[in-house]
Amino acid sequence: MWEDGMGGTSMATGPYYLSPPQSCFTYYPIYSDCLGAIADWFKGNWKEARKPKVAYLTADNAMGRSIEIPEMKAYLEKIGYEFVGTQYVPLCPPRRRLPS
Repeated sequence: MWEDGMGGTSMATGPYYLSPPQSCFTYYPIYSDCLGAIADWFKGNWKEARKPKVAYLTADNAMGRSIEIPEMKAYLEKIGYEFVGTQYVPLCPPRRRLPS
């Protein structure tokens, strides 16, 4: 596509799409950008004296773990959040056996 001068769209949002020059346009922001924007908005509306707490509730796969980067945690702590941990959610629920 690059050689033909054509653009394309993708629902993927990896850093490989963010390094110019590129010819793909993404539908969604990357997870860290989403969390940063939400954290900024939430902090701007925070009224309590204590620090707001943040945790990751994310998929137990490579995509879900992609938000766990040192820069994201450092940013959240820098703007005044207390990081309290991560909980992974299985993408496919475990099978349950039916009673016989």
